[in-house]
Amino acid sequence: MFAAVSVPALGAMIYTVMRRSQPGPVVGFIVVATLFFALGNAILIIPLGLVPSGLALAATGFDVALLGVAVAIGDAFDEGQALRNDMMRSFAATVAVAILFGGQVLIGLAVAGQNSTMAVLLFTSLAIAIAINVLADPLAGLLDRLAFSRSSGLSADRAALRSTEAALPLRSGNPLDGMDEETFIRVTRRALGHYGDLAKLVASPLTALPDIDERLTSRGAPDQPLERANELRALLADRIAGLKPRDGGNFGTSEQWRHYNSLYFPYVAGVRAYAQNATAAGLDPVARQAWQWLVTEVPQRSLHNWQNAAARVIATDLRSNLVPAR
Repeated sequence: MFAAVSVPALGAMIYTVMRRSQPGPVVGFIVVATLFFALGNAILIIPLGLVPSGLALAATGFDVALLGVAVAIGDAFDEGQALRNDMMRSFAATVAVAILFGGQVLIGLAVAGQNSTMAVLLFTSLAIAIAINVLADPLAGLLDRLAFSRSSGLSADRAALRSTEAALPLRSGNPLDGMDEETFIRVTRRALGHYGDLAKLVASPLTALPDIDERLTSRGAPDQPLERANELRALLADRIAGLKPRDGGNFGTSEQWRHYNSLYFPYVAGVRAYAQNATAAGLDPVARQAWQWLVTEVPQRSLHNWQNAAARVIATDLRSNLVPAR
């Protein structure tokens, strides 16, 4: 059973790493996590007495921690973000909370002696204190929705500001400096996918594009993260519009329309053709026509491929305007 669980898992991870372009640290974390996952499987043979139960449980816990870090780094890599500064800030805050509350736990245990009920209560209080620190933003969002239920706009604005604040520590200098072509294309594809989510556009490295600086200067807007995110959205909309064929029509199904249709209708017009229980209700006549075409004639995989190709075209255009890295 140990071999049946560990060997296929290790093979699957190696296969994934070999096929995908992942950052070096993630590969190391995955390898180490896989090794500890194999040790964690020792819990299967604990009844045989071959492996101490404490070692098996500790290995399993360490494995879960490493996998969590690997997932976080991998997700940040896909988004084109840095993560170290944010993780260090969160770690420092968690350590401070753990020391403050953990010190009281030790004092309580020393006073209460070997009282299991008191020990459970004290450690539960420590876990809650750490959870509140780690989940501060989601909890703040929940409280805003409860307190400002009659003003959804205020709740949304506060959520956008929190997301902006959370994204700022991820920046270190110009995120576009030294970025290779494939990474730039991937970041552009992500930004297009987040077109309707201003909070995620705030964290996009594309907000550092020189075009954004020019657009802010031309309209005299302040150089603020939300302003940059709004300008990035407008810039992407302009580039998507540039893919539209110049035949004077609003919609077509020929090959020359594919790039425009694959980006404009799903992201700008809000056509969700493949979403569960999706309908054409609320769409304008042109978007309704596009919805019908996507549902009946375009496989989801084909749309995905068209979007990747269109993102590559837009990325090439945006990258051509970059000044040489200093």
